[in-house]
Amino acid sequence: MFGRGKMLYNTRQSSLSWADENRTVNASELYELLKACLPNGELIHLKSAT
Repeated sequence: MFGRGKMLYNTRQSSLSWADENRTVNASELYELLKACLPNGELIHLKSAT
């Protein structure tokens, strides 16, 4: 049990470190990636709660 918790902690730390180093996102590449991965290639448009 201890080993599993330690592994999750290390994975989270690695993810946070990677996220800090790669802050910018190319919107058009992200759009194409999501379109390719989502069922039927459809994106859901969310409305802001105003």
